[in-house]
Amino acid sequence: MTLDQSTGRTHGVEYLVDAAEVRARIHRLACTAQTVRTCITGHDSAPELQSGGRRGLVLVEPRAAARPGALDELVLSATPDVEVRVNHGPLHRMIVFDDRFTLLPFDLLRLGRGAYLFHAAATAPHRSLFDLLWNEARTPETPANQSLSRRELEVARLLIDGATDTEVADRLHVSARTVRTVVAGLQQRYGTHSRMALGFHLARDERITGALIPAPRGRQQPPADAR
Repeated sequence: MTLDQSTGRTHGVEYLVDAAEVRARIHRLACTAQTVRTCITGHDSAPELQSGGRRGLVLVEPRAAARPGALDELVLSATPDVEVRVNHGPLHRMIVFDDRFTLLPFDLLRLGRGAYLFHAAATAPHRSLFDLLWNEARTPETPANQSLSRRELEVARLLIDGATDTEVADRLHVSARTVRTVVAGLQQRYGTHSRMALGFHLARDERITGALIPAPRGRQQPPADAR
């Protein structure tokens, strides 16, 4: 970065002075970015993931990831294809738009008090820092690593197909109360508080979608020679 003596402005960095200017610029940059790399501290929302970008790489702090429903809310509210990893320690708020721009808030935790916007070559160190943190981060712990019972797999696959509790009960020949109990257990496993969030997790769980358990379609009739 160099200082223009005639204007007093620094080349390679802009100063966004308030929340409105920060959010307007985030929206413009995210709409044209192929990949948005962002660090979430838990103190702020993530408008950069709601503005039409194609892909999002999201680093979150452990305390933010541990908050019930936080990751569900983050992923379900995002426009792009989002991949989330948990950093091993605290983070500073940072948004990198491809290799073109980096936005760093004055506050380091929140966007609402203005921000620095680095351009072009000035973005390279921030991209390198993000990639380093990303490679050292872990994927969120999910209940998919735990074994699911055959009944849970059956219910999960029917829910993915869009079946209601009553329809699941009819197909599995159990009571609706039993289905609700299984669904409540699945919600607890995945840390979700809504059916939409649960369905999202189930649909992305290869252990469920790849399970070789055919979804029941009603009581099967015995072969003719067995009657």
